[in-house]
Amino acid sequence: MFLRHFHALLVVAALLGATDTRAESEPAGKAEAERLFAQGAKAAKANHWAEARDHFRDALEIVEHPQILAQLGRAEFELGENRNAAEHLTRFLGTATDVSDEDRHLAEAMLARAKSRVGILRVTVTVPGAELLVDGKSIGIAPSWEPVFVDVGHREIEARRVGRASAHRTLEVEPGKTYEVELSLEQTPSVAPASRSRLFLGGIAAGTVLAGAGTALAIFSGMKGTESKQAWVDADAAGNAPDSCKQGTGPFCRHVIGLEEQQRRLAIASIGTFVAAGAIAGATGLYYGLGRRRADSGGSVAFVPFWEATSAGLVVSGTW
Repeated sequence: MFLRHFHALLVVAALLGATDTRAESEPAGKAEAERLFAQGAKAAKANHWAEARDHFRDALEIVEHPQILAQLGRAEFELGENRNAAEHLTRFLGTATDVSDEDRHLAEAMLARAKSRVGILRVTVTVPGAELLVDGKSIGIAPSWEPVFVDVGHREIEARRVGRASAHRTLEVEPGKTYEVELSLEQTPSVAPASRSRLFLGGIAAGTVLAGAGTALAIFSGMKGTESKQAWVDADAAGNAPDSCKQGTGPFCRHVIGLEEQQRRLAIASIGTFVAAGAIAGATGLYYGLGRRRADSGGSVAFVPFWEATSAGLVVSGTW
């Protein structure tokens, strides 16, 4: 029987016929699960429950099979690990299809005893796809249709999701009690309106300063160009202007070439400054405009997979 004896050979045969896709694709892994289960059964028969639990747990990581869940739940129950026992026995009863009525009743009785020693949470979250945590440990993804078993005492329940403010609830859990927990996740704006306004004003100020600097550089560049042309005019009037300054020789040519070089550098700096001013102003306007549009619409869509003991799927959530 389920509670009193371990029919290792029968269960190993069941494992051989299991339809778990991981086992089918990995024969060596299934053989290892059978070996671990047999070792767990041997340890359980000798009342070595900690050793049995470890073997059954390792087997379960390879093959998700109802009989492994049942024996793991029993080992945890014998060790006083009632929360884990309740979880695994619940999964066993929800997935087992070829169990005798006697064994099912015995499993239900053990589950009832385990549940009387722990607390039960039924968690509702306003936003699907949120991660659920108990005492900082992730327990799944909302929505969760299965009960959450927790140890007695002070418990911290949390739900969180990107783009939302986390929701918290503190409970003093008593044995055998069920708690309905509702967690509301509020939208968190990426930047507060006041901060967005300050960033907007700062961007406009930076763009204005750069535009002013570009204008000043352009003026200086023009002055150097005018000074260079005037030097040629003065030289022509004095009758000592050279035919050209391509060779760059003589004091006059060196002076004129220096003025032209200064004009060129100032012009390049002016253009670069104007480009930077335009980029900052454009980015600031785009950021502010998109921020307001996002705040006005508040729309979002999320696709989040979820999985539980007996079900799995894709949660599509959003606001428009």
